[in-house]
Amino acid sequence: MFIDRARLVVRGGDGGRGVISFRREAHVPRGGPDGGDGGKGGDVILRVDPQLGTLTDFRFTKQIEAEPGKPGSGRNSSGRSGADRILSIPPGTLVIDLSGLTVLPGLIDAHTHMFNTRGPNTTTEAAMLVAVQNVQADLRAGFTAARDMTSHGNGYGDVEIRNAINDGRIDGPRFQVSTLGIVWGAAPAAAPPNPLASTVVHSVDEARAAVRSRSGAAPIGSSCTRQATTPSRPPATSSTW
Repeated sequence: MFIDRARLVVRGGDGGRGVISFRREAHVPRGGPDGGDGGKGGDVILRVDPQLGTLTDFRFTKQIEAEPGKPGSGRNSSGRSGADRILSIPPGTLVIDLSGLTVLPGLIDAHTHMFNTRGPNTTTEAAMLVAVQNVQADLRAGFTAARDMTSHGNGYGDVEIRNAINDGRIDGPRFQVSTLGIVWGAAPAAAPPNPLASTVVHSVDEARAAVRSRSGAAPIGSSCTRQATTPSRPPATSSTW
């Protein structure tokens, strides 16, 4: 897998502790201090490796720390220095040090759609490519968390996109996803339901069953889209779960 971006928390090794010690020798009534210093902590070193072309090695490694120095001892013996941690990176890698910068928190989009409305000739592959482009555009715009409000006729595709982001396979905001929407239908459907589109419910019990069937979805909420009601017709809602 090609990985061209990685964010790491890097820390040099701590210095070893010095020791408090006093000379104790025969015929030397007041020997004086002879404690040694602690060893130097190791450094984290970036080394260019011409054989590398990707940052795949850092896909699951997010925190890197060099070895700490060893403590000193008596007789003015200093502790051993910690070993350096050497990281191999591809040629041309751009390293940005964020330790001295102010990093602002990302924006949160509470109502977004990673998928476009699916047309009759839209393939699953084309819909997924558009969704990946949409979530990456959200990330570039500064949104680091978002809620996806229905998958627009793409079934549970938003769950797969969310999982790919969480696993580090693609870049994108952290998502809560609703999968298929749940909408109220006043009359029975004339055609068989589309398994990839929003579920149409006609009673409270059907709505409960639809909510329970949403595998991998996060409870997000519902919104009323029509105010007029009758005793036999609840208010129409457009719900996402």
